[in-house]
Amino acid sequence: MSRSKKYYINSEKGIALMAALFFCLILLALGTVVLTLATGDIGTSSRLIGEKKAMTAAEKVITRLVQNFDPQNLGASAQTTVAADLAVDTYSRYQIEAAVESTIGPEFVPIQGFNIGGAQVFGLKRYNSRVRGINMKYNTSVSIDAGLGFGPVDMGTGGN
Repeated sequence: MSRSKKYYINSEKGIALMAALFFCLILLALGTVVLTLATGDIGTSSRLIGEKKAMTAAEKVITRLVQNFDPQNLGASAQTTVAADLAVDTYSRYQIEAAVESTIGPEFVPIQGFNIGGAQVFGLKRYNSRVRGINMKYNTSVSIDAGLGFGPVDMGTGGN
């Protein structure tokens, strides 16, 4: 009499390999997410640093614009890409557009407490300019619209 034997697969040796592959896949996905987030943070930080340096250059040029502003020669205020301060940051530059008389709002702004008496009223004549700070290392730029007031001028005579 012969007996037939049925063989059953009772071995679970392959489950360890499958679990190891599954955990490797999870670790790979987690590493990819961490790397993506870290790279994004570095890019954002670099952009912010560049924008702060560009803003510093723009603020410096506004001070220079106010100090050197001449309403008799408006074109003289324009400057193309100039180094902001080579001793501090060699990559920061600025640009100044030529100042123009303001076309929006009043032509003059009264100065409170500056009247001598009589019919004379003194004020500031309004001008507008745009300055741009640039940082070439981080490839960033910041534009600022600057309003300039020149005076005191006699508002009754149109500043003449």
